[in-house]
This record gives sequence, C-alpha cells and structure tokens, in this order.
Amino acid sequence: MAVSLVLSACTKVPHSKEFTWTDCASTKSGADTKGLFGDNVTSRLILEYTSSGLAVTRTNATLNCIYDKVGLACEPTIEGNVLHYKVYIPSEEAANCVCLCERMSSTVSGLEEGKEYVLEYSSPDAKLGKISFKYKRGLRLSVDVDDYRVWD
Repeated sequence: MAVSLVLSACTKVPHSKEFTWTDCASTKSGADTKGLFGDNVTSRLILEYTSSGLAVTRTNATLNCIYDKVGLACEPTIEGNVLHYKVYIPSEEAANCVCLCERMSSTVSGLEEGKEYVLEYSSPDAKLGKISFKYKRGLRLSVDVDDYRVWD
C-alpha cells in the first residue's frame, strides 16, 4: 500500500519547517481498540541534528481517524533551553475510530549548536516526560515513546 506524504506549514510556528505526516495506514473501530495495532508496533521519537535544524520525527502514533480528513498541526516553541513541541488535530470533530500514523516530522530551527536542551513533547496520543539532549553535529537520539510516556 503506497503511503503518501501530506505537506503543511506549521501554523503559528516561527521555529518549524515543513511539518509532514503519513496518511492513515491502518484503522480500528472505536470499540475494537484492544491491542490496537499489534505487539510489533513500537512508537519512537527521533531527534537528529541536520544543517537546517533539529529533525523531530515520531513513528507509529495512534490517532483519531479524523486526522486523515482534517490534517495535523504542530507548534514548536523555544523558551531558553526548553523546546516545547506540540502536535495536535486542528479540529474539534472526532471519528469513532483510531488509526496508525506511521510517521510525522518537521525540522525545528533556532537552536544553538552545542547547547543543552530539554524537549517537552505532546501529541493527541502521548505526553512525554522531559528528554534532555545536546544539539550538536552527530546527534541522533531515538527513544521508545512508552519509556517516556506520562499518564495524567
């Protein structure tokens, strides 16, 4: 099955370039979410240094199916050494199903090379605890989302 990328500029974001995401890859009804998409599906958050900025990539997010219709938005902001990165569905609509978004990503500019940062990441399916990293050439940090998930 071919997966297409949808391009959109992040709204209200002075520090992000080309937020992209994949279309809904697999769907489960609202009543059929036990086990969701199988035990082999691990969600990862990947931070990587690029010459354009910090590449932030999330894999295998479980989102309400409405995103396939209305899209996604991201809102990264930098305050001192804290990078707040929020992904959200820009609609109050909801569907009675969830689906797998295999990949979403953007590049965050405005970070200083060699500086220590703390990432505070949230999306419709996960709020993560603080992830520390040093923005420098060679950075490639990949974490299991479940290891950092915060349950409110």
